[in-house]
Amino acid sequence: WTVWQREYLHLLRERQQHRHSGPYAYTRREPQVGEIVPPSTPNTLRGNWKLARIIQTPRTSDGTVRTATVRTASRRIIAPPISNLYPLEVTEEHQQPNSSAN
Repeated sequence: WTVWQREYLHLLRERQQHRHSGPYAYTRREPQVGEIVPPSTPNTLRGNWKLARIIQTPRTSDGTVRTATVRTASRRIIAPPISNLYPLEVTEEHQQPNSSAN
């Protein structure tokens, strides 16, 4: 737990900060619906961040995603800016079953 709290969460944050460099928090990769993220919350230690799932990524009038609507484990809906979301390296793959006609 200590290694995860000190090193892994720190690494995720650092990786995201490199992606969000620049004065307007530009990102090369947009958050995807269904991703698991620990949203950064003010005055909360990294090890106490709760996990949330992205349920919506609304686009602004200029076509960019600036916030993501996420649902926490307690079913609370929040909309943090994407600069405060640190996607985990876990991805959910949706595979369709192969249908072969014989």
